[in-house]
Amino acid sequence: MQNNKEIIKSLLLQKLNKEGWKNNQFIYEVYPYDNKSSIKFRYLKFKFKRERSTSKFSCDLTIENYNYCILTVEEAERERKLSDDDFIYFTFNIKPEKNVTKCIESAIDYLTEVKLCESCQRVFHKDNLDQYDFCLTCNIQSIFEKRDFCAICHDGENVKLMHKLPCEHDFHFSCLTKLRKKECPLCRNCFSLRRM
Repeated sequence: MQNNKEIIKSLLLQKLNKEGWKNNQFIYEVYPYDNKSSIKFRYLKFKFKRERSTSKFSCDLTIENYNYCILTVEEAERERKLSDDDFIYFTFNIKPEKNVTKCIESAIDYLTEVKLCESCQRVFHKDNLDQYDFCLTCNIQSIFEKRDFCAICHDGENVKLMHKLPCEHDFHFSCLTKLRKKECPLCRNCFSLRRM
């Protein structure tokens, strides 16, 4: 991984020297990217910002990944037309540094420390996962998984009308249709009603 970090750092510095800052921002996009921890990101975006008032540099790191909740790995690997629902985005704010090179190193170091939650497949910094690589939301949802009721309306009477999402959580279909955002209320994985 050390070689990969040095390669990315070198590419970032080369592009910065070649293109320079535009409106106190420098953007570097990588597509695709594959790190050694077997996480395949579809797209990475480094957005470096130069704060004139504090003379510091910061970075927003955006990761786009396949939404495994609604997309199988085989579908992701095959060449097919993909919609916005097939991808999920994560943005991490890297702490400001006094030196642009140090800021680049911090962003790359942060990137090497992100992992997927074993349950919901969302991207987290490793400090936000437990020892089994589960996020806090997936740990909390286990409370609901042992109960025979819809986690939206808390009704346990109509268990036969429950519908299982691709993330394996059960809800009443009528409750799912009322949600403004088509995300599982327990794990926040996206779903599509048309695929049910």
